[in-house]
Amino acid sequence: MIQIVKQYAIKGATKQYLEDCLIAYKKDTLLEIAKTHSISVKKSQTKTVMAARLAESILHQFDEDYTHLSEDDKSEIVTVVNIMKSENRTDTTDRTEAQLNLILKGYVYFFAENQTVKTIVPLELAEKIATLSEDGISESDPSMVEWFLKTKMAIENIYAYCSLSHLVNTWNKHATKSVTIKEIEPFFNNPTRE
Repeated sequence: MIQIVKQYAIKGATKQYLEDCLIAYKKDTLLEIAKTHSISVKKSQTKTVMAARLAESILHQFDEDYTHLSEDDKSEIVTVVNIMKSENRTDTTDRTEAQLNLILKGYVYFFAENQTVKTIVPLELAEKIATLSEDGISESDPSMVEWFLKTKMAIENIYAYCSLSHLVNTWNKHATKSVTIKEIEPFFNNPTRE
């Protein structure tokens, strides 16, 4: 497992966004990720061009791909997101071969800096996971209102604002019981800005 970290760890400061994480990789790793997603890139392209193409494709395919991940892969990526969200941000993640699949998909990244290794999920993907996961990326099984509150807070931490209509639309796409804005609105302190 140390070999996986040595092979895929990015040296230097942690990056937050998908394209920045991809640019930090060597070309060979970008080509591996492209192959995993069946994305056509040429070795003659610059890393910047490759990373932009990969980031666009990964973001476009992520919702569909996430639903097809194994339960172990979903659990692993949610664990990394939860570590990133925690206040102390202590990364005690065991870097295992299970993460190799997520690395080769471009969903999880290792950053090696100052003798420590941090595992991250880019913010764009973390936000998508928050909206795709019915449990709002929680270890417990929260109610619908808790999902809305947690997801709204996660999105606001990233973008400073979260539209209630966006949350309702996302919920209705993935949940068995649909809701309306009027049903959810009373649970939020601030009125919607729609």
